[in-house]
Amino acid sequence: MKTLFLTVALILFLSGCATSKDSAKEPAMERSAYVHQHTNYRETGENTALPANETNEFAEEISPHDEFGFEEPIEIVEFTPDLNIHAGLPFYDDYTELSQFEEIPEPPVLELPTRDLAEPLQPVEVTAPPAPQIVPQPAAQSQPRVQTTTLDEIFNIRNTNIIGQGTLNANGVIDYVRARNRNPVLSEANMRRLVNLYIDEAAKEEVNHDIAIAQMLFWTAFLSSRQRVESNNFAGLSRTQNWDGSFPNMERGVKAHIQHLRGYARQTLKNPNDNVNPRWDNIAHIRGTVNTFEQLYHRWTQNTDRYRLNINIILSNLYRYCDARR
Repeated sequence: MKTLFLTVALILFLSGCATSKDSAKEPAMERSAYVHQHTNYRETGENTALPANETNEFAEEISPHDEFGFEEPIEIVEFTPDLNIHAGLPFYDDYTELSQFEEIPEPPVLELPTRDLAEPLQPVEVTAPPAPQIVPQPAAQSQPRVQTTTLDEIFNIRNTNIIGQGTLNANGVIDYVRARNRNPVLSEANMRRLVNLYIDEAAKEEVNHDIAIAQMLFWTAFLSSRQRVESNNFAGLSRTQNWDGSFPNMERGVKAHIQHLRGYARQTLKNPNDNVNPRWDNIAHIRGTVNTFEQLYHRWTQNTDRYRLNINIILSNLYRYCDARR
């Protein structure tokens, strides 16, 4: 009887232990069933989700910190056949999609050419490039020398005497003016008339008209200054209290210039009764004190060096043009 009692107690004890162990495994089994259902959905597209009440209970049991390490609670997403729970994109069968691509063949293996090591190397003949042929060049022909105004020509003018006979002609002067000024104020006829007036008036007073014409071209900028040309003051004589600095006509302006130029070299005029120079009395203290242009330019203007250089250059070029038209 005692033995029977112990046997029944042992059976009850073992039965109780088994029941307790099965109940402890239930959450793990439910977790395994959820994972299996999740995997089966991704592979087949079939929804084998647990009932809603069991899913919610399981969701409450999962700790977001334990499973995923997130600081914020995870939102539970309801499973639907057209939703990919991992990417939030429409679900596709990966195997079906991959099967649509053609198989990419492997690249061919490159075979490098081989050489029998026992075969001796053939010598390579290296030839030097041919030497360049030197073709003798003909001797360079001397280029014609461009005529320029040298210092000797500038400061050694043929005739710098104030009193004397000039050599310039009207044709050469007009050619030189047109070479320096394409649009002179005067027409060619008036330019010729002006040059001839200088030659004639200078001859009356025995003055070198070369210097007078050079002074006229410098002052009027080769007959380009309309104001100076139309004032007929071709020498640039300074105005006085009784004279406004202009002459009524070309003849009177040229005559006054020649008379003023003679006044520096001589005490009196050849024709004193025909004196039209408004500044004749202003040079009374220096009349007859100079003989050449080199002595004249110091007293003719304040800008002495510039004036001397320009007049000498103009004279040198005038001689060239006039020599070509003789």
